[in-house]
Amino acid sequence: MIKLKMRSSLIATFVIIFIFMVTNQAWASELTLKTNISEINIGMTFNGAELKITGDAPENDDIYLKLSSSPETVVSLDKKSKVGPFWLNSEHYDVKNMPRFYQVWSSAPLANLTPALSKQIGIDSDFNAVKDDASVVSRKDGQETVVSGATATEFINGLVDIYRKSSAYSINNGQLNIDQGNYSVAITLPATMPKSDITIQAYAVRNGILLGSTKQEVKVNTVGLIDWFCTTAALNGPMYGAIAAIVALICGLGLGQIFHFVSTLGTRKKHHLNGM
Repeated sequence: MIKLKMRSSLIATFVIIFIFMVTNQAWASELTLKTNISEINIGMTFNGAELKITGDAPENDDIYLKLSSSPETVVSLDKKSKVGPFWLNSEHYDVKNMPRFYQVWSSAPLANLTPALSKQIGIDSDFNAVKDDASVVSRKDGQETVVSGATATEFINGLVDIYRKSSAYSINNGQLNIDQGNYSVAITLPATMPKSDITIQAYAVRNGILLGSTKQEVKVNTVGLIDWFCTTAALNGPMYGAIAAIVALICGLGLGQIFHFVSTLGTRKKHHLNGM
């Protein structure tokens, strides 16, 4: 009877130790994500910001980070044609459902991702994840017509190039540091940050298999005079136009840079693509 009790106690002890080890291992392998800032305030003096992202990395896992603003945007593109000695806007298009900020940071090459996993998490080296979701419409006489094929591809690729040149889009292979179970990266956000919250998503991948993910948002706010300008531009276009004209007349073209800056913050932005 005593031996039976001792055996039962021994088995119970081993079970408790086993459960503790498994649970402790699970805790140690949990993917986490932290940022040094929870919000970004864009005002008259905003010249970019530094975003530090850190977290626990499961052992032997590769970490992939995706930062993206809301895709619910409309960007206007004008196609110019040469008429005599002048280049004039001849066609007008809108690119929809394409985030104005998209960056990828990884501890391993993106080539390590299988095509299926790359599509699942929306990360690839050619920005196909955002290109595939974007759409293009032409505007003429108040009517919108969906554009497809080579023309749509041309405008989407052109907009990606514009965003890459402004550092809003980037792919950073192997630039994410992992040290003793912790990953970290310091990202310089451009002065042209859109007025849209940034969603940060972290993925833990091992041998081509997704083992975990987590995400966090960083709020983006306009403050002060910039906030007033943005609100007026969105809700009262005629008043905004009148104010812009008066300021330009009274103060000269120098303050026109203010309105150019404001125009980069809204959900609708205009670009010109010559000769497309």
